[in-house]
Amino acid sequence: MPAHASGHGSIGYTGSVTAEPYRELDHTADLALMAHGRDLAELFRHAADGMIALAGYELEAGPGAVCNLRLSAPDGETLLVTWLEEILSQADAEHTLLQGYTLRVREATVLEVEAVALPIRQTAKEIKAVTFHELAIRPAEGGLEATIVFDV
Repeated sequence: MPAHASGHGSIGYTGSVTAEPYRELDHTADLALMAHGRDLAELFRHAADGMIALAGYELEAGPGAVCNLRLSAPDGETLLVTWLEEILSQADAEHTLLQGYTLRVREATVLEVEAVALPIRQTAKEIKAVTFHELAIRPAEGGLEATIVFDV
Protein backbone atom coordinates (compact mmCIF):
# COMPACT_ATOMS: atom_id res chain seq x y z
CA MET A 1 0.00 0.00 0.00
CA PRO A 2 1.75 3.20 -1.08
CA ALA A 3 1.78 6.24 1.15
CA HIS A 4 0.52 9.25 -0.73
CA ALA A 5 -1.66 12.33 -0.58
CA SER A 6 -4.93 10.48 -0.10
CA GLY A 7 -4.85 11.14 3.61
CA HIS A 8 -2.66 8.49 5.24
CA GLY A 9 -1.44 11.21 7.61
CA SER A 10 -4.70 13.11 7.81
CA ILE A 11 -6.87 11.20 10.22
CA GLY A 12 -9.78 13.33 11.33
CA TYR A 13 -9.42 15.84 8.51
CA THR A 14 -12.89 17.20 7.87
CA GLY A 15 -12.44 20.82 6.79
CA SER A 16 -11.38 22.34 3.53
CA VAL A 17 -8.60 24.68 2.62
CA THR A 18 -8.98 27.06 -0.27
CA ALA A 19 -5.68 25.84 -1.73
CA GLU A 20 -4.66 22.23 -2.30
CA PRO A 21 -2.91 20.66 0.73
CA TYR A 22 0.43 20.55 -1.12
CA ARG A 23 1.88 20.56 -4.60
CA GLU A 24 5.26 19.70 -6.02
CA LEU A 25 7.28 22.64 -7.32
CA ASP A 26 9.80 22.61 -10.15
CA HIS A 27 13.31 22.84 -8.74
CA THR A 28 16.59 22.59 -10.64
CA ALA A 29 18.49 20.03 -8.56
CA ASP A 30 16.38 19.07 -5.57
CA LEU A 31 12.75 18.32 -4.77
CA ALA A 32 10.46 21.07 -3.51
CA LEU A 33 6.84 21.50 -2.50
CA MET A 34 4.41 24.15 -1.38
CA ALA A 35 2.27 23.11 1.60
CA HIS A 36 -0.88 24.84 2.86
CA GLY A 37 -2.90 24.60 6.05
CA ARG A 38 -5.47 26.47 8.07
CA ASP A 39 -3.09 26.48 11.05
CA LEU A 40 0.41 25.24 11.91
CA ALA A 41 -0.72 21.71 12.76
CA GLU A 42 -2.48 21.30 9.42
CA LEU A 43 0.44 22.90 7.56
CA PHE A 44 2.85 20.45 9.23
CA ARG A 45 0.56 17.50 8.38
CA HIS A 46 0.30 18.53 4.73
CA ALA A 47 4.06 19.13 4.50
CA ALA A 48 4.67 15.60 5.83
CA ASP A 49 2.09 14.11 3.46
CA GLY A 50 3.75 15.93 0.55
CA MET A 51 7.26 14.80 1.49
CA ILE A 52 6.06 11.21 1.87
CA ALA A 53 4.39 11.37 -1.55
CA LEU A 54 7.52 12.84 -3.18
CA ALA A 55 9.67 10.04 -1.75
CA GLY A 56 7.20 7.40 -2.94
CA TYR A 57 7.30 5.21 0.16
CA GLU A 58 5.62 1.80 -0.13
CA LEU A 59 4.60 0.21 3.14
CA GLU A 60 4.43 -3.39 4.31
CA ALA A 61 1.04 -4.72 5.34
CA GLY A 62 0.50 -5.41 8.99
CA PRO A 63 0.22 -3.71 12.34
CA GLY A 64 2.38 -0.79 13.30
CA ALA A 65 3.80 0.46 16.56
CA VAL A 66 2.27 3.45 18.34
CA CYS A 67 4.72 6.33 18.55
CA ASN A 68 4.48 9.52 20.65
CA LEU A 69 6.89 12.39 20.06
CA ARG A 70 7.45 15.82 21.53
CA LEU A 71 9.65 18.05 19.40
CA SER A 72 10.72 21.61 20.15
CA ALA A 73 12.51 24.37 18.29
CA PRO A 74 13.05 28.12 18.65
CA ASP A 75 10.59 29.03 15.85
CA GLY A 76 7.97 27.61 13.48
CA GLU A 77 10.29 27.11 10.51
CA THR A 78 12.84 25.19 12.58
CA LEU A 79 10.03 23.15 14.13
CA LEU A 80 8.75 22.25 10.65
CA VAL A 81 12.23 21.12 9.57
CA THR A 82 12.67 19.18 12.83
CA TRP A 83 9.34 17.37 12.25
CA LEU A 84 10.13 16.43 8.65
CA GLU A 85 13.67 15.37 9.59
CA GLU A 86 12.20 13.13 12.33
CA ILE A 87 10.12 11.34 9.69
CA LEU A 88 13.21 10.89 7.47
CA SER A 89 15.33 9.77 10.43
CA GLN A 90 12.85 7.08 11.47
CA ALA A 91 12.54 5.93 7.86
CA ASP A 92 16.31 5.65 7.55
CA ALA A 93 17.23 4.24 10.97
CA GLU A 94 14.15 2.20 11.85
CA HIS A 95 12.83 1.47 8.32
CA THR A 96 9.42 2.66 9.50
CA LEU A 97 7.20 5.48 8.31
CA LEU A 98 5.04 7.57 10.62
CA GLN A 99 1.41 7.48 9.49
CA GLY A 100 -2.04 8.25 10.90
CA TYR A 101 -0.55 11.12 12.84
CA THR A 102 -2.32 13.57 15.08
CA LEU A 103 -0.38 16.81 15.53
CA ARG A 104 -0.68 19.54 18.16
CA VAL A 105 1.45 22.68 17.95
CA ARG A 106 1.99 24.65 21.16
CA GLU A 107 3.00 28.31 20.82
CA ALA A 108 4.70 27.61 17.43
CA THR A 109 7.70 26.06 19.21
CA VAL A 110 6.51 22.64 20.48
CA LEU A 111 5.02 19.84 18.40
CA GLU A 112 3.27 16.88 20.02
CA VAL A 113 2.76 13.90 17.74
CA GLU A 114 0.78 10.69 18.08
CA ALA A 115 1.40 8.33 15.16
CA VAL A 116 1.75 4.75 14.06
CA ALA A 117 5.12 3.59 12.71
CA LEU A 118 4.62 1.16 9.81
CA PRO A 119 7.38 -0.90 8.16
CA ILE A 120 8.66 0.40 4.82
CA ARG A 121 8.86 -2.01 1.88
CA GLN A 122 10.71 0.36 -0.46
CA THR A 123 11.30 4.00 -1.35
CA ALA A 124 11.16 5.42 -4.90
CA LYS A 125 13.33 8.52 -4.24
CA GLU A 126 15.79 9.05 -1.42
CA ILE A 127 15.38 12.37 0.36
CA LYS A 128 18.63 13.08 2.21
CA ALA A 129 17.58 16.17 4.15
CA VAL A 130 15.09 18.96 4.63
CA THR A 131 16.70 22.32 3.92
CA PHE A 132 16.10 25.87 5.12
CA HIS A 133 16.56 27.12 1.53
CA GLU A 134 13.58 29.37 0.66
CA LEU A 135 11.78 28.21 3.83
CA ALA A 136 9.35 30.66 5.40
CA ILE A 137 5.95 30.05 6.94
CA ARG A 138 3.76 32.88 5.71
CA PRO A 139 0.11 33.92 5.73
CA ALA A 140 -1.90 32.77 2.72
CA GLU A 141 -5.51 32.66 1.67
CA GLY A 142 -7.30 30.42 4.14
CA GLY A 143 -4.38 30.09 6.56
CA LEU A 144 -0.66 29.51 6.11
CA GLU A 145 1.75 28.25 3.45
CA ALA A 146 5.38 27.19 3.28
CA THR A 147 7.80 26.29 0.52
CA ILE A 148 10.04 23.36 1.49
CA VAL A 149 13.13 22.25 -0.44
CA PHE A 150 14.53 18.73 0.03
CA ASP A 151 18.09 17.63 -0.67
CA VAL A 152 18.11 14.46 -2.79
